Amino acid sequence: MLRETWLWFYERTRSRDQSEASLADTLDVKASILLVVIVFIATLVPDVLKVPGLSTFLRVCQAATAVILGAGIVVLTMELWPRKYLFEDEQFLDELDAYLKESKDDLTEQEVIQMLQNACSEALYRVRRNYGLNNTKQRLLKVSAWLAIIGLLLQVLILFVLAIM
Repeated sequence: MLRETWLWFYERTRSRDQSEASLADTLDVKASILLVVIVFIATLVPDVLKVPGLSTFLRVCQAATAVILGAGIVVLTMELWPRKYLFEDEQFLDELDAYLKESKDDLTEQEVIQMLQNACSEALYRVRRNYGLNNTKQRLLKVSAWLAIIGLLLQVLILFVLAIM
């Protein structure tokens, strides 16, 4: 019974470990898409500044938009900056799995439980470490998304004012 409990715990922990590793890639894809959006919005800034007769207020708003979008790019760069993630050693796990299947009858219950406890301990360490990295990336992505939204709203407002002038 204890062996099955540790095996269940190991499988759950390993699943969480794999999901944390794949979350990093997902966050990077989202950040890359957001970076494209911010750069697109930022390309409008110089065009609007070239409009003849642009009021000082709109120039200041446009400069604020440029600063906000620039900050968004800086934050996204921090999010996309490479980090050292911990991954499980697939070859070791395959070898361990094969060994456990071959030596099924030779190992005592306590030896199997000890192996599972060690594997769980390593997986939990990776989960905690990778979770911390992903949590930081998520916060940076959220900040940059808000900066992009604010920059977009400012840009739309400026374009609307220019359209009704």
